[in-house]
Amino acid sequence: MVKYTLVFLLINVIIEMFLTKVFYKIKLSMYQGFTTRFFSQTEEKISIHSIIFFIFLTPILNLLGYIFSVRLNYIIGQNIILYDLLFLQTPLFWLTIFAIVIIFERIKLVNIPFILGILLLSSIINWYISQMYYTGYISALYPDKSDTFFQIYTMVFLFIVSFLKLLYDNDNYDDKRQHYIKEKLIEFDKKFSILSNLNILNSGALYIVLAILIKENFERPRLVRVYEKLKNTKTRNIAQNDSKDDYDSVDKLISFVGKRTNLQNSDLDSTIIYKIAREYNDSNSYAQDIIFLYRKVKVILENENI
Repeated sequence: MVKYTLVFLLINVIIEMFLTKVFYKIKLSMYQGFTTRFFSQTEEKISIHSIIFFIFLTPILNLLGYIFSVRLNYIIGQNIILYDLLFLQTPLFWLTIFAIVIIFERIKLVNIPFILGILLLSSIINWYISQMYYTGYISALYPDKSDTFFQIYTMVFLFIVSFLKLLYDNDNYDDKRQHYIKEKLIEFDKKFSILSNLNILNSGALYIVLAILIKENFERPRLVRVYEKLKNTKTRNIAQNDSKDDYDSVDKLISFVGKRTNLQNSDLDSTIIYKIAREYNDSNSYAQDIIFLYRKVKVILENENI
């Protein structure tokens, strides 16, 4: 019976992730918290409503799953779905989110305490409700204004929600992003010795090359690149320039940018950056991201020792 329950829970998790993507517009491929903030130039806040939504998302869907499982067990004539295990849907859902974050290498950009807080609170609520399914004590779900414990639980819940909002809003995401970009610059320099190519490229061209590498690396994590090698497919522009390997690909990128920049200029304006990025990848959002990353790379290289 346990295996049927686990299969049932996995199906529910898949449905939950689909609904989250459809109704809340979450792009899991660029997931960093609850908003896609990597290329954002504004300080994004999260509303109380959004926090409550994520806390109760799994318990509400779990309630619908319970109703469906009762009907299913009745039709089959035996309890193949164990009600006391339905609370596992919450940790399964959030562990799946964490797995995606790790696969796409976003773990350093994520506000982990915030997500763990959502996971813990949602799991407790879901466990409490699932125990009511199991014992049949559904009337405990009805609020009682005279119940002191209910009022205390409500105050504690509101306090935790407010704390989670502060935890999210006070997160210095720009520092995380700066650190992430700096790590990538160091990684690229160790592998390709790009920062030592100042005699080949002017600083403006160098910034564009690094911005493109960060963008491509951000959207093509290791697992995706392994898949590309196994399937002999190329999903991003830097892998589509008929290069022999990563080193040859970077050399061709440097050549591409070098031919389109004025070597007499130490810096490039947004129009030139946009034109080069748009020629490299015919996408407006791609070009805008390169402009954003160009400025970030410029600030880091001019103000920090790498």
